[in-house]
Amino acid sequence: MKEIAWLAGFFEGEGSIILSKPTLRGDGRYSTGRVLITISNTDLALLGPFSSRYGGKVILHERSRGRGFTHRWSCPGPSELGFLQDILPHLVGRKREKVGIALEYLKLMRTPQRSGRTPLTDNEKELRQQVYNRFYPEGPRSSNKKKLK
Repeated sequence: MKEIAWLAGFFEGEGSIILSKPTLRGDGRYSTGRVLITISNTDLALLGPFSSRYGGKVILHERSRGRGFTHRWSCPGPSELGFLQDILPHLVGRKREKVGIALEYLKLMRTPQRSGRTPLTDNEKELRQQVYNRFYPEGPRSSNKKKLK
């Protein structure tokens, strides 16, 4: 419990969470969208507890504008749900709401009937779009602002 609280606090200060929405691929099917969870820090040892508990990789990442290097942990897909569920009760800042919405998004993407091979129904697209819009109420920072068709 104490370790989870520490992980949550560290994530709240150093982590990021991004949603990507389903997009129409060239073959006419939709990608499922994804939740990307990362934590960056210049001290590699501080990222060890994340990779030990949840897996994933820590890579050396070059920072922008020649500001040196940092280490970045990325939470692997199968661990995203568990990681977010573990840390949510310990978050107190702005990321608490974002993590709650990301959990909703993950649950929409991982319904038992969703194989990834069948096209999304209009209802599924609308539900995912609504959750996505709550995560990014002022729009995403990326240039891809198109709604699902």
